[in-house]
Amino acid sequence: MRSLAVLAALAVCLAGCGSGSSDVPLPPNPLEPPTTTPWPPDHHPSDRTKLLAQIDAAQAHWNAARPMTYELTTSLRCYCGGQGVPLVSRVSGDTVVRSSGGGYWGPPLRTVDALFAAARRAASSDADDVKVEFSRRFGYPTRITIDEWRDVTDDEHVWVAELRVLP
Repeated sequence: MRSLAVLAALAVCLAGCGSGSSDVPLPPNPLEPPTTTPWPPDHHPSDRTKLLAQIDAAQAHWNAARPMTYELTTSLRCYCGGQGVPLVSRVSGDTVVRSSGGGYWGPPLRTVDALFAAARRAASSDADDVKVEFSRRFGYPTRITIDEWRDVTDDEHVWVAELRVLP
């Protein structure tokens, strides 16, 4: 009888242990699959309303200050194997007079208007991070930096543009 009373008291104590909250985490269940990070990782791009407004303002500056004839050199810098010979274009008004080089993937950025279009596409995309730098003198995009995925190595690429005014 005495052992029956001890067992009853032990059962009451054990029942009380499971009903309260515990700060001790339970060990993982070896029969459940481990939690994994989804691949590719989820996108969380930032709001780019401000960047799109900056692009609009820069294009208005370009339209007011643009030279009649210019040489535009664009190049792509990335780990994608796309670096090659820069694309050099001579532009008069809105017409590409001559173009040479290139050989990298993506849209041919032969004019400043094409640079603005590329900047807008990037800012409107679901890329994780997009940055655009502008020329102080003319307002055109001098760098368009795109990071497609957060925490992924070697997915970043940068369009770099240089403009030279021609007589």
